[in-house]
Amino acid sequence: MKKLITIGFAAVLFVGCKSSYDVTLNNGSQYTSVSKPKLDPDRGVYIFKNMSGKSYTVPETRVRTIEPHTKRDPKFRNQSDSEFKSSGR
Repeated sequence: MKKLITIGFAAVLFVGCKSSYDVTLNNGSQYTSVSKPKLDPDRGVYIFKNMSGKSYTVPETRVRTIEPHTKRDPKFRNQSDSEFKSSGR
């Protein structure tokens, strides 16, 4: 029983550590990623998944800011799946 409680506590702690990020582009569009976008320096692109789980590749030069997501404002109305090249997931 103690082992089950320990595993449950660890799972809750681990899930609580994951935070989403707001990605703002130069044209003003904003996206929410489920984790911090990763920069691929060889290709010059950021790779991230949106809240729906779809993977995106965005050129580094198009990204204005990447900030931790705040839940105070539903400002992510411009999420268009056709704007970026999807990684196929």
